[in-house]
Amino acid sequence: RLECMMQELPKLLPAHATVGFTQFERWFSFSPVKNAIGDAVAQAAKGNYAASPGAGEAAVYEANAALLRLAGATVEAGAPSSFLGLTLGLSPPISLSPRFALTTDELMRRVSGGAAVRISAASALELDGDIELSSLDLDGALSIRASPGVSVVVRGATVRTS
Repeated sequence: RLECMMQELPKLLPAHATVGFTQFERWFSFSPVKNAIGDAVAQAAKGNYAASPGAGEAAVYEANAALLRLAGATVEAGAPSSFLGLTLGLSPPISLSPRFALTTDELMRRVSGGAAVRISAASALELDGDIELSSLDLDGALSIRASPGVSVVVRGATVRTS
């Protein structure tokens, strides 16, 4: 099923055209934010994705944590919280800007430490720019923003904030 309003594309191709598609896990590619809270609660009660603003935010945080785990990092999952009748996994909030890593290949290079990177469930992490995580033990809040032309390497860092 095409989700990009290009349903007419196959009709434009000649009969002998070879057509293919790529399929990703939902967490990696698709988290709509379209439902009002009442509708979102009803969808969640049926076991469906809520498609609410909070669910979209949680999906981004969970996807970023999953990407860091793919690179070998340890990212603890926080306990779900309830907001307006919706149960959401909002911790740890992890924000990875496109300037940090635009592709999974770039993310793997940026998280070169893999298993030497640990993020607790009580943490919040923001990465923006040319940053390499070689070794990091995070239990708190950390925001790193590298200006254009500046490279930052995080090596042997332990961050504890309350």
